[in-house]
Amino acid sequence: MSALEDLIYGNRGTLESTPTTKEYKALFSVVADKNEKMRELLASSPDLLAHFDSTIDSIVQADAQLGVDYFAEGLRFGILLGIDIAD
Repeated sequence: MSALEDLIYGNRGTLESTPTTKEYKALFSVVADKNEKMRELLASSPDLLAHFDSTIDSIVQADAQLGVDYFAEGLRFGILLGIDIAD
């Protein structure tokens, strides 16, 4: 199967097929701990907790969009590189 077919059929380039590094896991663990602590601190203030949750949701959405943007740019560059090599 070609690389393009792997991409089309979801064999590569998916969250499930991309291993998570130890570095990411360590960083995400810190984020999760800080998130849990912040939620505990804000538990007595529902308005602040709701604002914090909304802020986290916005950060997650922005980060997801950045991942999509980087993937698209990497794919474009990879295709252009392949065209250059083929010429």
